[in-house]
Amino acid sequence: IVKPGHQTVSVMMMPGTDDPLIDYTSWGMERIRDDWHEALGAKGTPVVERLPDTVSGDAMNASSSYLERFRYPREAGKGEFWFYKMVGAGHVTPHPIQTYASLWGRLGKRNQDAHFSDLVWEFVSRHAK
Repeated sequence: IVKPGHQTVSVMMMPGTDDPLIDYTSWGMERIRDDWHEALGAKGTPVVERLPDTVSGDAMNASSSYLERFRYPREAGKGEFWFYKMVGAGHVTPHPIQTYASLWGRLGKRNQDAHFSDLVWEFVSRHAK
C-alpha cells in the first residue's frame, strides 16, 4: 500500500512453475501475485498473453516451456504490475542459451523463448525516470 507522500513502485515478477528452489505451488506464487496486485492498488483483470513458444525441449517435465504474461491495468498515480509465469521452467531467467545440464537438478531448465534483458527493458522503459 502506498502511503500519501510516498513514491509509487512498479513490480515485475517471473517465477518458474518447475523451480526446484522455490516451489511455485507450495510458496503460493499466484497468491503472492494477487497480494502484489492488491498492494499496488490496481483494479481490474489482467491482459493475459502467451508469448510464442519458439524452442522445444526447454522444460524439465514437459516437451517445452513457455511464458505467460499477465499485464495488470495501471491506475493513475499508482505502480504497474506485470507477472510472467514461466510454465515448465525452473529458477533461471529466460535466455536463448540453456543452462549447463549439470545444474538442472538444482536450478531446473531455462526457458529459451525470450531474453530476460529484453523483457526487463520492455517493462522499465515504460516508466518515467
